[in-house]
This record gives sequence, structure tokens and C-alpha cells, in this order.
Amino acid sequence: MNYSSDDLLFAGAIILIALVLSIVKRFAKPPLALQQWASQQGFSIVRSRYRQFARGPFAAASVTKEQDVYEVIILTHEGTQRAGWVRCNYATAAERVEIAWNDESPKPALPITAQAAR
Repeated sequence: MNYSSDDLLFAGAIILIALVLSIVKRFAKPPLALQQWASQQGFSIVRSRYRQFARGPFAAASVTKEQDVYEVIILTHEGTQRAGWVRCNYATAAERVEIAWNDESPKPALPITAQAAR
């Protein structure tokens, strides 16, 4: 099978677009699970930063490809800022968010809807 230069150019363009969209999705805004968790807790996300290597309190834990770790600063409903680390787990049927505030030990992962009741 011979491919013309136009075919190869088209395939390369598709791959490049997919790569750019993947990077934008990863770094542009926090994942939906993190946004839902913050909203249900009455928090506003001031800043979130995806952490590939420096994973704070989750560094010792096994972090799989279905999990992302974010360093976050949130604004509580009382108007105070809190900093911490969030691990989003996408491997389960219900997305789970585990939070470790900088001033507390990590809390066990719960489904997003269950955390709203806390």
C-alpha cells in the first residue's frame, strides 16, 4: 500500500491536533471531579496545578494512570484560603476525590456525592 504525501500530512495533522487537545484538556482547568467536589463542599478553586512528579502526601501511595494529583488552593465559604493536595481517581464507577490539606492528614477517598454530606 502506497500512501501519498497528502495522506501522510493529513494523518500527521490529526495526530498533532489530538495531542494539542490532550495537553490543553490536562492543563487548562481542573478536572470535572475536582470542580464538582469543590462546588459540593461550597469551595471555590483559586488555583490548581497538575503534579506529575511532586505529589505531596500522595507520593508514597501508589498513583496509577487512572489517578491525577493536583496541588490546590481553595477559598472556603467563610472566605478563608486553604491549601492542599487532591488525588482524583477515575478507575472506579463513581469518580472519587481524596484530599490532604497541608495542615491535616489525608482523608480516605469517598464518592463525590458522599463527600457532600460531610
